[in-house]
Amino acid sequence: GIAHDDEWQYAARAASRWERGSVVVPVGAREHAYVNPSGFRWLAVAAVGLVEAWDQGGWPPGAGTRQRYRADRGRYHLAVRAASAACGVLACGLWGLAGWSLAGPRTGLLAAAVLAVAPLHVRNSHFGVNDVALTVAMCGFLWAGVRYRQRPGARTAALVGAFVGLA
Repeated sequence: GIAHDDEWQYAARAASRWERGSVVVPVGAREHAYVNPSGFRWLAVAAVGLVEAWDQGGWPPGAGTRQRYRADRGRYHLAVRAASAACGVLACGLWGLAGWSLAGPRTGLLAAAVLAVAPLHVRNSHFGVNDVALTVAMCGFLWAGVRYRQRPGARTAALVGAFVGLA
């Protein structure tokens, strides 16, 4: 399929982390070159790890990950794209919850339906990049903020903070 210009870096860097055995801490100078939110990078690492675990018959992946990535990039990119698509669905749900909380069930369902067919959201949900993961964080922040406004408390404040942290 059509690839996004930045899509390769998420899958390739995730494969590099598994290869080097340092999933949590970046070990190469190029792995520090992140200028965008890193939450989707962790999701990409998990997606590539699942592909590797499936192929290798066990967890955790390790040696040879980058070589397998170079030999068959399609599976790795598909896994990262699936993670992005899941984020797209989650964003629709959170946007619907925000609408529901603000103005009732009809508004919530309409809000979710509109986002589900919004051309830019649908297009971005098909690429393995961080745009839709940021949409999830923002939709979640809006929903949590509305809930906090309606019922202030420690739990809802923590939920707002969690979504702000994801963004």
